[in-house]
Amino acid sequence: MFDLGYIKKQSDRPSFLQKVNKFTEKIPGLKTLIPELRLMVVIGVPLLILLVSVFYYQPSIKSQLANSEWCIEKVIHGDKAFIPNTNYGETGVVQYRFLETGKCKESCKINEGQLTFPGFNTESFNAFYFIEGDRMTISGSEIFGYFMDGEYEVEIVKNRLVLISDKTKIIGKRQAEQQLMPWL
Repeated sequence: MFDLGYIKKQSDRPSFLQKVNKFTEKIPGLKTLIPELRLMVVIGVPLLILLVSVFYYQPSIKSQLANSEWCIEKVIHGDKAFIPNTNYGETGVVQYRFLETGKCKESCKINEGQLTFPGFNTESFNAFYFIEGDRMTISGSEIFGYFMDGEYEVEIVKNRLVLISDKTKIIGKRQAEQQLMPWL
């Protein structure tokens, strides 16, 4: 019968569940549970701890924006998109700076309650901000307050920033650290 395959020889090796049973029966509190439930507890508890810690230790919106600089790609107000174009100085002539490749000169600087936005065929301008949860309130814009001021929902995914209010959407990406002529 063994040769014809009707009866299979018993393996001397313990099954996976038997190994789990042998390992978990030494743990106080688990030895009263059935092996299947022990397996679920042994795998589930560390997995739950890992997931909770990953969720709990996500940086807040406030900490991600603190003392940062974001390259503003465009501002959409209603159905119109505005591309930043800052004029520097009284003459309106752009003063070129030596920037590393990939750096953006049209950036929004965020520092301790104050924003410095790039201009839109104007000089850059300042505004104030306050963050609560995932919302940012911008107020007191020196220029363009009629469409920049308001309450925004903040979305940060990797290095992308999107601020969305009822009337305006600001889209940008995290600015890499600038080094102006690092060899000096």
